Amino acid sequence: MTTEIRKLTPELAENYVQFFDITPHDDNIYEHKCYCVCWCNDDCVSDYESRNLSSREKRRNYAIQCVKDGSIRGYLAYSGDTVVG
Repeated sequence: MTTEIRKLTPELAENYVQFFDITPHDDNIYEHKCYCVCWCNDDCVSDYESRNLSSREKRRNYAIQCVKDGSIRGYLAYSGDTVVG
């Protein structure tokens, strides 16, 4: 099976968050999904509090917004149609 690397684009925002939805990044895999919305900002703590990113759903929606506006940039690794990294 081959791995394909794709640049993260606004069109792939849903794929980006789905990776976090199904991949355990914490012992409490349901509530502590980070969606990597904090590290991408120098004002992480104040941004987190001012945007009230206290729930998983709020972080997920914010991640989609950040991918679409270019605040989160990167790459997604695919195995077939599945994001694996």
